[in-house]
Amino acid sequence: MAHAAIEPERLAGLLVESRVAVVALDAEGLVTGWSEAAVELFGWAGDEIIGQPLSTVWPDENRAADVRLYEGVMRGEHPHFRAWRRRKDGSHFLAEVSSSPITEDGLRTGSMALVRDVTAAASGAADLHRLLGASNLAIIGIDQQHNIRSWGGAAQAMHGWTADEIIGLPITTLWADVDGGAHSEAMVVTDAGESTVFRAWRRRKDGSRFLAELTASPTTANDGWVGSVSVSRDVTAEHALGQRLAAAERRFAAAFTGAALPLVICELDGYIVEANDAYAQLADSIPSPTGDRFLDLVAPTDRPQLAAALRTLAATRARVEGVEVAAATPSDRTLSVSIAPVDEGPDAPPLALVQLTDVSEYRQVQAELAAMATIDALTRTFNRSFFGPLLDSMEPGRSVAVLFVDLDGFKSINDTLGHRAGDLVLQATADRLVDVMTEQNFVIRFGGDEFVLVCPDIDDPDAASLLGDHLRTLIAEPIGIGETSVSVTASIGVALVTTGPELTPDSAVGAADAAMYRAKANGRDSTAIAPLP
Repeated sequence: MAHAAIEPERLAGLLVESRVAVVALDAEGLVTGWSEAAVELFGWAGDEIIGQPLSTVWPDENRAADVRLYEGVMRGEHPHFRAWRRRKDGSHFLAEVSSSPITEDGLRTGSMALVRDVTAAASGAADLHRLLGASNLAIIGIDQQHNIRSWGGAAQAMHGWTADEIIGLPITTLWADVDGGAHSEAMVVTDAGESTVFRAWRRRKDGSRFLAELTASPTTANDGWVGSVSVSRDVTAEHALGQRLAAAERRFAAAFTGAALPLVICELDGYIVEANDAYAQLADSIPSPTGDRFLDLVAPTDRPQLAAALRTLAATRARVEGVEVAAATPSDRTLSVSIAPVDEGPDAPPLALVQLTDVSEYRQVQAELAAMATIDALTRTFNRSFFGPLLDSMEPGRSVAVLFVDLDGFKSINDTLGHRAGDLVLQATADRLVDVMTEQNFVIRFGGDEFVLVCPDIDDPDAASLLGDHLRTLIAEPIGIGETSVSVTASIGVALVTTGPELTPDSAVGAADAAMYRAKANGRDSTAIAPLP
């Protein structure tokens, strides 16, 4: 059957300069459009693949599922999914695909697909899920459409659904009717690319409810935000205990000894009057000189704020809720401390009820999630999302060197040796850049074979140019790949920028990027300096 290639103007209008592969198909599933990024991703040139069936890039084991998805697109569906794809050299990679029908004059004449390699990101996510597998924290991944895409940690034990039952369903499936507002507000925050911590009621498969403390964070890749992940723990017991204390403190003794949370009753100088078994277990894990005061479990630098709260408790009756402090030892442990007054009558001395919770594991997970958002999974350098916040954190009026590094002819390595060899070259290049940088400088993978170096300790163009020449020498050294070795060169653009409110990420990198293109024009493997502002 004859076919017509998609018009170049239309394809360029869809994704100019995009590094996401764009593939256009006709109604018969034959390729009619194939972007430069698709050439880099799959290995086939446009004249090799246009006119061929899309099934050329489908592994045999995925064929039936891919046929169903394409039939759905031609019915007007817009699927967003992950599936394995095949390159020209026979290797496979995990792809994230967004597909949409093309409609002309009311008829579906074909489809358009955006394809992105997420193999490295999926590997990093799997490592984190294994880390959290034995945890009592539920780890839930959510895509841009707010559907559940991963189900790990204690999610099944906490909610009751298996992964097969819940993946693909909307996240609202887990929301209790009484608390949809709290979840919706958190969703707005994560959709905007920020993290949030909140408490809300959740629903189990059997219809029962529990109170969860959730940390919701956006997940990012080199090209921006792609979804969110929530970490939750069941705090129903803590909430119920707080309710009982507020309603009837005189009935406290009945629940005190058997409480799962570490609790002490103490005088207002911190000396313990009574402690439950859970507190004894906590104290055994944090060696202290005497153990006569619960403050002995707290790092000396954090004791004054708790001691001050105790001293004013009798007069203010003000509760202290969830103050996080460092444990006395080891220093990487974190305790959450809550303090409430105990009323035993007008003639009794003032006492305090103190609740301590070891939240070290939970905070570690939060820190790892925050780090994941700014780290490139392949090279372990910072990713593009780190660049803007880095500039914002610098003192205004400071002169900073920005170097834009682009590897010359990198595509030929992927074409001749395969994408695995290309990955090894990128990793080796990143290691060499990191090794030569001081602690004050930063290496950022901007995407593909591009790196941006931010050097706050260089404010002289000659020094920046010398650094660029030195980096080119290091990058050009042979890189061993199996039984062979390859060498690549780099074109480097150098710019000096001044930090402050008028400096944007685009303007900061734009001058260095333009200088890099001048280096390319000069024959590649060279360094060019942007004119001083």
